[in-house]
Amino acid sequence: MKPIVALVGRPNVGKSTLFNRIIGKRRAITFDIPGVTRDRHYGTAFWEGRDFICVDTGGFPQSSKGASPTGVHKKIEEQIAIAIEEAAVIVLVVDAQDGLTSVDQTIATRLRKSGTHFIVAVNKVDLPIHEEKKTEFYRLGTDEVYTLSAEHGTAMGDFMDQLVKRLPPEKMAAEEKADIKIALAGRPNVGKSSLLNRLCGSPRAVVDEVAGTTRDVIDTLVTLNEKRYLLLDTAGIRRKGKSDTMLERTCVLLAERAIHRADICLLLLDAGEGLSRQEAHIAGFVGENTRGLIILVNKWDLPIKVKGSEESYRKKIRQAFKFAPYAPILFVSAKSGLGVPQIWKEIDAVYAEFSRELEPSLLQEILLAALEAHPPPIYGAYPLAFHSVRQVGHCPPTLLIIIDRPKGLHFSMERYLISQFRKGLGLEKGPLRIIFRKGKKEEEAEEV
Repeated sequence: MKPIVALVGRPNVGKSTLFNRIIGKRRAITFDIPGVTRDRHYGTAFWEGRDFICVDTGGFPQSSKGASPTGVHKKIEEQIAIAIEEAAVIVLVVDAQDGLTSVDQTIATRLRKSGTHFIVAVNKVDLPIHEEKKTEFYRLGTDEVYTLSAEHGTAMGDFMDQLVKRLPPEKMAAEEKADIKIALAGRPNVGKSSLLNRLCGSPRAVVDEVAGTTRDVIDTLVTLNEKRYLLLDTAGIRRKGKSDTMLERTCVLLAERAIHRADICLLLLDAGEGLSRQEAHIAGFVGENTRGLIILVNKWDLPIKVKGSEESYRKKIRQAFKFAPYAPILFVSAKSGLGVPQIWKEIDAVYAEFSRELEPSLLQEILLAALEAHPPPIYGAYPLAFHSVRQVGHCPPTLLIIIDRPKGLHFSMERYLISQFRKGLGLEKGPLRIIFRKGKKEEEAEEV
């Protein structure tokens, strides 16, 4: 699993702004589904060749002295506790303009007791006088204190350099022994547990339960045709919430955590109930994190008058999930086994694209042809200049494009280039990620 960096601190110190700055903006992805865009607790970040997960937590509860947090504050504190427990590195975010507070000191004391390494990000350093307050934050018990402005991006490069140095060394985790990691996601009672059992019962499949990275999830390692698949199941977790909304939020959060670990997400829909907000949240999250996506319409053995026709259902899905036109759609029944063997074939096909090595000369040809057909837009007084393209990562295939002024690149141009590369490379079933960096030459490129 990728290392986790947790942002903690009292309310209004700029944690969410720093979170957005760290994970960056995904302008190429748009959603036409109401309710898909929302604040995220988890986001994937990439810096200097390292991928990690950044977690944004709620403001640390400020209860009365000696009193235990209650109600909403208690739930926030529980979420913070989980984030601290999972994190490889914790960033304590403080406000330079407010100076050191007693709440900051209370949080630091708790972090020291947790035993997890933490650093201090002194945010909102917008004036020289704010920089002078840096020294007082050393009283929090660490000599790793960094000043920055998340709002304006000041000193973010230096901060990120130091942050990734604190991440644990990359090594082969137990789950990475699997060839392909697959998350099963969907609403409660949609059939995830039944599908898991059906997949595990496939002919020649050898099944072994292994401990997951959370206390609530049991992962399942399936060996089929000499290939190892790790099934990350969010089924079977039934925390009784006080409302349907709480249950929905819990299921979405669990799905997000599994998706972060996975290569491919199997998103189950109920043929008799249709699409819901929860599936939109999950599919959107898969798209944002450029994971493979296979949509499974389960319970397809229902009468036609209940489920409708395959053609009409497929059309509804494509309309709702416009951001993932490449996702295969299968109509299955976990109960009867209808269409289940095809799932394994689609998993292999999607992963083949997900892990593909791309030919350098072909990348350059596609970029030149795309720019010839659709000339770069004017930014300022001159057209944008695209200098080069190369593959810099796999799972998903990740391209680095060097451009002179990335700030002038509109999301529609990004979307166009993604479409052209997908078409030119023959990527029909898997995602593609493109990173744009500023520079005249590749060796002079610097992170935007």
